[in-house]
Amino acid sequence: MAGRLLPRGLQWLLWGLPAALALLTFGLLMGRNTWSVAILMTAWGTVNSAIPVAWSAWLAKRISDEPESDGGLMVAAVQLSIMAGAALGGWLLDRWSISATFLGGTALLALAAALVRGGIRIRADSASKRLSFH
Repeated sequence: MAGRLLPRGLQWLLWGLPAALALLTFGLLMGRNTWSVAILMTAWGTVNSAIPVAWSAWLAKRISDEPESDGGLMVAAVQLSIMAGAALGGWLLDRWSISATFLGGTALLALAAALVRGGIRIRADSASKRLSFH
């Protein structure tokens, strides 16, 4: 699915997939019967699996001069996200309820989509090979 969507616009996928995942996560909280939850879970898994494809495509396009570093950056970002999400989710579950974990996940996904859509760009300064933020 992600491979078919890539030609339509990578930038859209980078923020649209987390936004869609936020809506699906919130929908799971509202699910009232087994079939609606099953459909939402299937959609959630499909959208979730497309996100690494989109980010890998972005890395390949934007930071193509050092592919090993790109892969390491991607793995580190994913691992950090899993750790932070698990810590926050566990805290929300212990402090409040399972519903709070879904709302927290929805909020983080919406924030991620907004940050990516805002488009803080990182560009290498050609003279010094240092990164600058624009």
